[in-house]
Amino acid sequence: MRAAMQVRSASGATAAPRACAAAAPIGRAPHPARRTDRSSAAATSPAGRSTLGPWRGAATASALSGAQRRRSVVAAATGGGGYDFAIETLPTWLLREEMAGRVPFDLVQVVSSIAVACKQISALVARAPLAKLTGVAGGSNASGDEQKKLDVIANDIFTGAVANCGRTGITVSEEEEAPIAVDVVAGGNYIVAFDPIDGSSNLDACISSGSIFGIYTPGECVINDDDSADEVLEKCVTNVRKAGTELVAAGYCLYSSATVLVLTLGDGVFSFTLDRGLGEFVLTDRSAAVWLQ
Repeated sequence: MRAAMQVRSASGATAAPRACAAAAPIGRAPHPARRTDRSSAAATSPAGRSTLGPWRGAATASALSGAQRRRSVVAAATGGGGYDFAIETLPTWLLREEMAGRVPFDLVQVVSSIAVACKQISALVARAPLAKLTGVAGGSNASGDEQKKLDVIANDIFTGAVANCGRTGITVSEEEEAPIAVDVVAGGNYIVAFDPIDGSSNLDACISSGSIFGIYTPGECVINDDDSADEVLEKCVTNVRKAGTELVAAGYCLYSSATVLVLTLGDGVFSFTLDRGLGEFVLTDRSAAVWLQ
């Protein structure tokens, strides 16, 4: 009996360690000699050198050659001076001029409204043949010129843009017989004279055209109580007949292969090109003046 118990206890004592020994490999980490690093094995040889050397070298050489080609193209286009990817849009430029005290806020609003009108007209000019906007409209303007369809449409666009900015008191258009007073003016009260599309006869042949504008400070329109309506109109018309030396800003917008806005605020002439991707006029020339001998 005791021998049997000893046998059983011995068998029990020996069975438990065997069970633990059998279960042990499940919980143990792999032997260090069996560890593999697939990423390092794929990237390096047993000697520690990269097995992708030839391929990696070819890819690097291709990338470098591509970068070198791009740099050489940019250097050739810019005269070796590199390329500045920073741009300055018309709103940013106007803001800086205002912050420097060179341009009043009210004038900035008027110029900005003219830029918006030029963008709209540029889009119409580009689509004129497709949108059936070429040809005559059937009337004549104040100068006696035959009006084109875009003359009438562009005049409405230009007049509405400068009138709605709240800083224009009177608009003077070539397409109107008399100056038009703006009912609501928040400030500035500028006089804006413009030809919405100069050279509109070129549109039928897809030749360049443009908008011309000038901005004047408001003058005094003295009206007496006994003045008639015709006398009041004549005094106000005389008020807007100003010399070019009285301009506070002037410019034109050219509609061609590119849309270019040339602007002066009294000190220097600046050129802005419309980036259709951005939808903004971008400063492209800080000295666009043409000096006459």
